[in-house]
Amino acid sequence: MFSILLVEDEKLELETLRDYVDWKRLGASRVHTARNGRTALECLEEYDPDIMITDIQLPVMNGIELSKRAREEGHACKIVFLTGYDNYEYMKSAFQVQAVDYILKPFRVDEVEALIVRIREQLERERVAERSVELASGQIFAMACEQEGVDLEELSRKYFSVAADEKAFGLLAVYGITDEKAAARIESLTEVRHAFYLEGLIIAVLHGYVSVADAAGRIVATLDGQGSAAWFDDKVSIADMKEDTDILLGYRDRMFYGRPGELLRITGRAGERDGRFDRERWNQRGQKLCQNIVGGAIRIRHRKPLPHVWRNCSFWAGKNVRERLTGCI
Repeated sequence: MFSILLVEDEKLELETLRDYVDWKRLGASRVHTARNGRTALECLEEYDPDIMITDIQLPVMNGIELSKRAREEGHACKIVFLTGYDNYEYMKSAFQVQAVDYILKPFRVDEVEALIVRIREQLERERVAERSVELASGQIFAMACEQEGVDLEELSRKYFSVAADEKAFGLLAVYGITDEKAAARIESLTEVRHAFYLEGLIIAVLHGYVSVADAAGRIVATLDGQGSAAWFDDKVSIADMKEDTDILLGYRDRMFYGRPGELLRITGRAGERDGRFDRERWNQRGQKLCQNIVGGAIRIRHRKPLPHVWRNCSFWAGKNVRERLTGCI
């Protein structure tokens, strides 16, 4: 399926394109229309169509300028020009904005349909290629985070066209989530390149241009505040992902014992961070607190805060201590 935007100021020609071309048979899910270049630019922003057929001579903003603006703003739609002028200058301008083809007026419906079939097939091939690259890049991220001794340099140059230490990404971990579908939900977010489970955590690799802090907040919100997240203040290269993933794994107990929805920023440069979580010291502190409560060293005078105390210390306590605490309560 694909979506299309038709841009034509002549009412009759616009209606012919919209109503006489068999868009349903061709596989179009949505057909949008605009009568001038400015409205067309707004439609591009709102609908982000796969194909745009536009007249060159338009009011307010002509088709060439519209196409230039579309490319400048990052729209990758396939552009087809409608024109009554078959001359070199128009075609030169068309190729400068990476137009895929042009249609001469007056046009026939079957010519338009044949062109759309060719463009649709091109879109399908590109989507298959993109999925293959995304699958491969996801496997590279997983290997970079999990395994030592992998030739990341060769893989990085093949799939990202840069050295392993040159391209940087955001890296964060989500704690306290056991739903197997959560990783897929996280990966569906626009900020996320890849997300996968690793030793009870969800590791998320983010696009290099996004704010990791903002993405962490959105991820936790997507999970309805059930999980917590820790992330690195600095972007992380593929070469450093294994070391930094180990640091995130080291925060597992710290984040598990924290409150749901907690967000923790880890500062410092990759390979130089001194904020490693002291798991043993944390566990000893929690065990001592629970044992003191059970032994009566800490006397609870008010029953109202007791559930809060229980929530804070039950994570630390072993099974026997928890059973004794439950009996006390």
